[in-house]
Amino acid sequence: MKTRLIWIIMAIMISAMTASAQKTDISNRDNVIYVENATANPGEQIILSVQMNNTLAVRGFQFDLLLPDGITVATDEDDFLMVELSTARTTEKKMNYFDTETLEDGSLRVLCNSSKAYTFDGNSGEVCTITVNVASGLGGDFDINLNNVVLTDPDAERYPIDGSQSVISVKEKDCDCGILGDLNKDGKISVADVMLLVKMVLAN
Repeated sequence: MKTRLIWIIMAIMISAMTASAQKTDISNRDNVIYVENATANPGEQIILSVQMNNTLAVRGFQFDLLLPDGITVATDEDDFLMVELSTARTTEKKMNYFDTETLEDGSLRVLCNSSKAYTFDGNSGEVCTITVNVASGLGGDFDINLNNVVLTDPDAERYPIDGSQSVISVKEKDCDCGILGDLNKDGKISVADVMLLVKMVLAN
């Protein structure tokens, strides 16, 4: 009986782990730009990390960010959008063009380029950050879409690539329940939670 219960629990936990993973499977893609999954509380301001994995030498990129209703790009005290180049893989001098543009459909276009053909260091990591405001009445999981993604190589040749989809999980208002299935309270659902649950079942 306990064995069957363990298998049922493990199936539920694995399903939860899959649900909390990146919506777009980036594991088999040589070149991809995506937003890391994020969690937030209603009424909170958070920073989204935009990552790039690339085998291509990249001197520039563009993408269109489409956010769900209730989540908007924040502005600073001078009313500029809070979208910034990350220096994790480059410098502002090397990537000397970085700009944003709001499109007719509400998407935010982000453009980055090196006029001197410098390329991003390495093959993976953060390339920019986007600060967003989460509406106070929001709760649940919401899709973040990156569309119209283009990479540019040192010769200024453009390479359109597939877009990606990620998730912002907004905790329900007045809920202090954490992540369902996160038994060891480390902020994520993993094999460690499955093993802990198995131990709990066997102990009873």
